[in-house]
Amino acid sequence: MSYNPLTSGSQLNASSNAIVTNYTNASVSVAIPQGTPCSLTGSSDQIAPTDVTSQSSIAAFVGIAQFRIAASANGPVLSNGRLLNITGYSFSIGDSIWVGVGGIIQNVRPDDGVTGFGPGNYVYYVGTVTQNESNALQQDLVVMPQLIGEL
Repeated sequence: MSYNPLTSGSQLNASSNAIVTNYTNASVSVAIPQGTPCSLTGSSDQIAPTDVTSQSSIAAFVGIAQFRIAASANGPVLSNGRLLNITGYSFSIGDSIWVGVGGIIQNVRPDDGVTGFGPGNYVYYVGTVTQNESNALQQDLVVMPQLIGEL
């Protein structure tokens, strides 16, 4: 078996060989769900869901919420690597994942007039859905974020 930094290591953690940083949910009333694209809000370590209509939000992108982050609480954000057992989404193995309107992730590539996107919105690639190596019933998200451009 060959070495792959995205799949080797312990599968007991929520991510293996990933870059993870703790941030604070800037909202005092709304949790950030697992898998949500996050950006810095301008305050030191506070985050909010990424807004594809805002250049400053796109420029401040830091990664994907590793777990649900309660309102005003600290939580891990994965900027690169493998998010294990992503739940609450209806994706298929091999789907490309994008930042959608409203700070969600979606498996439809954004384009003008598609899934609420229009001129001036930003297209941000998040990664690819893959099968979990330990449990074939689970899906992982290999996070490799990249700004594609502006519509």
